[in-house]
Amino acid sequence: METTTFKVGDRVYLPSFTHIVCDLEHNKSIHCNIQPLEILLREENCILAIKLTKDGKMSDNTNQIIFHATEKNHKLLSELHPNIDFEKPKSKLKGTELAKKLAKDSYILAWTDCHSDEKARNHKIARVVKYNNITNHFETELGHKWEYAVPAKLTKNGTVEITKQIT
Repeated sequence: METTTFKVGDRVYLPSFTHIVCDLEHNKSIHCNIQPLEILLREENCILAIKLTKDGKMSDNTNQIIFHATEKNHKLLSELHPNIDFEKPKSKLKGTELAKKLAKDSYILAWTDCHSDEKARNHKIARVVKYNNITNHFETELGHKWEYAVPAKLTKNGTVEITKQIT
């Protein structure tokens, strides 16, 4: 049986403790080489820190207790626990939504347009842009602005391609 591995930033289900999708964080305790991950469950008056190994267990001799937050796992958990309404995983980001996430703190290479993602994809020239939360536009260093941007990706052979999606 193949072992599932997890890393910091993964979105997961923890059905024994909660119905919401949780983010895996870095365990900042002394023994982080043994249990490098943790989930912090924040309720009104308490915080519960659940320490986990990279394969989703509380210790090496226990069963996996977390599962990646995917549509497939949502369906399986909902069938196993019909009385619990598990939070649906977020859909994968595409086009402008993906570009906003990637260009929030740094410049990215993207195709841009003022009308739609589809029109941006049809442009032959990609631009280096950063997303401005104040103006809600993608901007170049020279101040040119666009409402839509589709991120580009450099391939190993030096060509540029449109990114499909990100999780």
